[in-house]
Amino acid sequence: MAKHRSRPTRRKYSKIAMGLEALEMKVAVQNARITGLEEQMAQVRRGKKRKAVPNPNQRFVALSENLAAGEALPDSKEAEIEVDVDEEVESVIEVVLDGTLYRDTGVPTARVALEDAKHRFGLRIQAVHKDHPLAARAQREMWKKRFHNRRPAGALKPPQTRLQRASMLQATFPRPRQALGKRLTAAVSVTNNRNKKEAAKEFQQWQKDLPDTHLVAFSDGSQDEKGAVGWGYAIYRDGRKIVQGKGRLGIAEVFDGEAEGARNALKRACQIDAGAQIHICIDNTSVIAGLLGDAPTSSQEAFLEFQEIAQAVAVNVR
Repeated sequence: MAKHRSRPTRRKYSKIAMGLEALEMKVAVQNARITGLEEQMAQVRRGKKRKAVPNPNQRFVALSENLAAGEALPDSKEAEIEVDVDEEVESVIEVVLDGTLYRDTGVPTARVALEDAKHRFGLRIQAVHKDHPLAARAQREMWKKRFHNRRPAGALKPPQTRLQRASMLQATFPRPRQALGKRLTAAVSVTNNRNKKEAAKEFQQWQKDLPDTHLVAFSDGSQDEKGAVGWGYAIYRDGRKIVQGKGRLGIAEVFDGEAEGARNALKRACQIDAGAQIHICIDNTSVIAGLLGDAPTSSQEAFLEFQEIAQAVAVNVR
């Protein structure tokens, strides 16, 4: 008959069986205690007749016997056992459910969110200008050379504030400089409201009209699915590719990759022929604006080095 029971009925009886197993263990413990009490009573000298010690778990024993015999349980007892089992299951669910919900919904826990905020604050401290108040407060003091101090002179003291501890979370990198751009000149206007076909024809004609001594460098950046950014360049002379190069930045933006590609392309072109006219071709107007004018905070070192090299050689950005 058990094979023809519905799934809810089987689930209900499985819960009841689990509850009865726990109750049987309690019964065994109580029986052991009762046996011990009976042995102690047997050693007591006989006197006034004592009342029999009742078994407090007799009702659980009857329930387990009924279940073993395949008899149906009374509705009241069945409901009572289900309540006990549900309470035990709910206590387990409360412990497991929080972590499962956080994982499935993609919401970070409070600990992870606070740790992320701490790292972002540390990055903010490292990215400000050297004259910013946060930069001064993040500096740690040095040990002074005294007779009772065994530390070497110039060694830094441990961080004393939360701001100093946060500044140590990120790897050090050059702070941005408040430097004005060199205002380089572009070969053509960056945005001229032309469609791609017209711009491509014009560019091909421009490249054909270049003298054989000119160097044309094409640079670009790309990003893979995991967020890693790479850069690359190719240098042409008289319509023939003479050299190419590539590199990897790690976790960054395509903007940074294109800036690094332009810098490395210019450096390599100067190594080939520093006296030749060099043309740097980029397909990102934001990068072109940074190379021609004020260097942005992101990849500022690459933009500033490009501008310094461009002051010494003949460079056009297209």
